[in-house]
Amino acid sequence: MKIFLNDEVQEITDSCNLAQVFEQLRIDLATHCAVALNAHVISRDKFEETPLHEGDELLIIRPTFGG
Repeated sequence: MKIFLNDEVQEITDSCNLAQVFEQLRIDLATHCAVALNAHVISRDKFEETPLHEGDELLIIRPTFGG
């Protein structure tokens, strides 16, 4: 199935959850990143129980440092 990850189309396995998607796409989330699914922030303890569906929009927000 297709999802959008930071506005880019990604092909993933059907019937997977957030944790499985990050594993499939080899995304290593730093402890200070935030994840939003369809404009709703998802806490890390919910990754295993949050299913993805065709057309979902996933956003990974990484902080930037500097001045």
